[in-house]
Amino acid sequence: MRSRLLPLFVGCWLLGCGSDGPEPPPNPLATVSGFCVEWAKVACNSEVVDACQARDEEACRDTQEEFCLDLVPSSGYEATHAKACLRAVQNAYADAELTAKELLTVRALRGDCSKLIRGSADEGDSCDEDSDCDTTKGYACVRRPDGGTCQIPEEVGAGKSCRAENAVCEEDFFCDGRNCVERLPEDEACTHSSECASDLRCQAVANGEGGSSSSGDGDGMCVERAANTDPCSSHDDCRSGFCLMSDSGSDGECLSLIVLGRAEPLCAELK
Repeated sequence: MRSRLLPLFVGCWLLGCGSDGPEPPPNPLATVSGFCVEWAKVACNSEVVDACQARDEEACRDTQEEFCLDLVPSSGYEATHAKACLRAVQNAYADAELTAKELLTVRALRGDCSKLIRGSADEGDSCDEDSDCDTTKGYACVRRPDGGTCQIPEEVGAGKSCRAENAVCEEDFFCDGRNCVERLPEDEACTHSSECASDLRCQAVANGEGGSSSSGDGDGMCVERAANTDPCSSHDDCRSGFCLMSDSGSDGECLSLIVLGRAEPLCAELK
């Protein structure tokens, strides 16, 4: 009897005999397109629709979905942290006002939206940005004076050794290649903005004249970050941490808060 039941048991195990009900529906967040549908839903609340004078929520969702599809790379996208990102987007748009931190979340995939992409670089590989690494598993681009590598960061305190490839210094300190030292004051030589005090950035210097922000591949100097409404070309330029680029992408303006309204350019993507 036992020998006759064994094939039946194996067959049912493979085919799912006796399973309860139909298979669950596919995860709507599994693809970028599905994720962006949900993004548009949480962004286009009644406050946003009224503030931007959108025709209705559906019209707002259509344009915001297109914005999301342009923002989120389809290559390397994973849904592991998608729900956390969507909650952050929902909270950002809840009052139709966007702080610099919220703007970085919804327009630069920072904060809770920073772990959506599985970059092509493996652990220890060189990188320029966090998105080059597998952010879905907690990897980030950990910088050193000679460049960055993909690591799972581990914070170390002031004065402590940062020789380990994954070591990152606590706030207001940077790794000089050996130890965590205090960030540099204004007019000190630098190779990257992470070396300068938080209200400063590293500006490249060529032939004694200021240039664009240094990326670590040349000599620079720590200078003041731009104030609100000052021109900028990257988030790194601004004291607020956010640079709103023009449609042409050639210039921008430092901002710390955007209140949505009919005349606000951001509303073009929300109506």
